[in-house]
Amino acid sequence: DHGLIVGENVPPIIGEYGGLNTKVMEELGYTVMKKDENGNSIREVDWDKTRAVQIRSNYIYLNIKGRDKYGIVDPKDQYDLEEQLISDLYNYRDDRTGKRVVGICLRNKDAVLIGANGPECGDIFFSVEEGFNRLHGDGLSTSEGYFDSSVSPIFVAAGSGIKSG
Repeated sequence: DHGLIVGENVPPIIGEYGGLNTKVMEELGYTVMKKDENGNSIREVDWDKTRAVQIRSNYIYLNIKGRDKYGIVDPKDQYDLEEQLISDLYNYRDDRTGKRVVGICLRNKDAVLIGANGPECGDIFFSVEEGFNRLHGDGLSTSEGYFDSSVSPIFVAAGSGIKSG
């Protein structure tokens, strides 16, 4: 869903809905897919070897022991793994152009700045650079969500000393 496994006709650098695909997470060494007897991927995550997986468009979930059913990452290693993963995402480049693919990465607690945090969200939020997204806008500054929502900031002030309008 939303970038985890993509169709054969989708460019390899982006996921189904503008996220990263399994190939990218495999290349970075975080997601491991099960193999058949010939060594070919069977398009099923091998949770015993997977440290992180990208799902739900712009979220990456770490496979944490005690929290996740098949967790393998010790909770004490979460910060270091997030740090490494974010660094790897910023360093990931498009093979064709050499351009960086990921625009921003934020830990869940830091994603409060854009309203993309909380217990129902991934451990890491990311957005791809302009030119790599094909749905909901091209890059974070132009993203639009359901019901005409966006990540564009608004400012509201009220009280004495504030002029109307």
